[in-house]
Amino acid sequence: MKITAATEHAHAADRFAREIVRFLTVIAVRLRRLMGRPFGASLIFILGRIIQAVRSADYPTVHNKILNRAKEFPMTQEDTSAEIISARFTDEQIYIQKYIELLQRKALLYSREVYELVNLLRKYDFFDTTYHVHWIRSGQPYPADELQELLRHIQAVQPCILERLENAAVKFEQMVRPADLPVTDARSTAGESIQYMLDSLENDTSAEAIAIARQELREQLDNYSDQGDLVFIGNRLGSRDELADFSVEGALYLMQSRESSDLQNLTGMIEDLEITIRMSRGDAEIDIYRQSFITLMTIFDATVFDLVKLALKRDFFGLIGFFSKQDRISLERIGKYQSFEDFRDDIVEEQLKSKYLKDILFVLDSQKITLTDSQEGGKFIHLIELVLRRNIHVHNRGRVDNKYLEANENGSPKYNIYGLISGSIANIDVAYWERANRLCQNSVIAIVNWINSLPIAKT
Repeated sequence: MKITAATEHAHAADRFAREIVRFLTVIAVRLRRLMGRPFGASLIFILGRIIQAVRSADYPTVHNKILNRAKEFPMTQEDTSAEIISARFTDEQIYIQKYIELLQRKALLYSREVYELVNLLRKYDFFDTTYHVHWIRSGQPYPADELQELLRHIQAVQPCILERLENAAVKFEQMVRPADLPVTDARSTAGESIQYMLDSLENDTSAEAIAIARQELREQLDNYSDQGDLVFIGNRLGSRDELADFSVEGALYLMQSRESSDLQNLTGMIEDLEITIRMSRGDAEIDIYRQSFITLMTIFDATVFDLVKLALKRDFFGLIGFFSKQDRISLERIGKYQSFEDFRDDIVEEQLKSKYLKDILFVLDSQKITLTDSQEGGKFIHLIELVLRRNIHVHNRGRVDNKYLEANENGSPKYNIYGLISGSIANIDVAYWERANRLCQNSVIAIVNWINSLPIAKT
């Protein structure tokens, strides 16, 4: 087939369309994962129109128009930085979401872990037989209410567990490890003798039980007619009486060591259970969504300030008055700067340093920047409520206070759109978390678009 110029243009247009679609698809997948929303018909429509428009056009003409249009808006350092800041914020959002998913996976407890925990409790007589592990849930995580019930049973005996652990640790420290125990092979006669004593004394370590078990072991050793009077104890030879005594001492030492280790593991498993339950409690300091929300708002705060700083550097004289209407600067101070850039940067830093995120958002709103997406039901008041909720989680353990319930001239709360009561916990659930992500993302995009619309400063 002969390759014509038209064919080359068609192939180039097709590649161009595919690149655009691939780029937008990646963005859409990221947003879907982040916002928890399915793909809508609008996205499919947009992708289809892009393909149709690019493929039906004269590719060289389209390409040249794009280049010429780009020349009308040369890329500046501020533009590049704004895009980088926006992309960084999106990446941070995605990693926070991955962090949530990781913690949620780690926090799940399955029947195997619960069975192991309950078995240890029963082994040391902390649990009776009234608590049952439900094997029907094998392979499925235990629900929060049943884990809470298990923890309630454990907390009733927790003082006994801690006392037993302390006593076991003291007793183990007072024991002397048999000298030949570290070099005793478990498969040797001495090793098998120790195992025999471990099995015999598992449920009873009284003096009477020890004497009976030792006598039975001694009789069995006598039955080994193929051996002489001496047997190996570790790396040395000893009598059968010595071996019997060594087996008792070794078994008692290992049993005490195992008890101390088991009880330490048990307390660790109980702590893990407590943390697992606490990570899903909205009023807890380590609630997964609460901590993630605080982190999200922290990086949103930093991102907004970084973007506004760029905007002020780009259109300093056009914007600085909105951030500081009454400040006066002396000629003496101006004379200390080596360049306009030094003067501008110092003033920008000074003005932003005295502002809070809420103040900045109101300034941006006064510039008629639509920070939220009305098609998603977003309003500016929702954005301010995010900031206020962040503040009470950082400064008041998540409890609604008077600052959150700030009233208007009529005495009605300005931003309490969820009807929260003073002193109650402002929970961060899944729905609120997804809404917060959308509001922050839309605001960052809106600010970047606003920066790109500002006049480029003459240098």
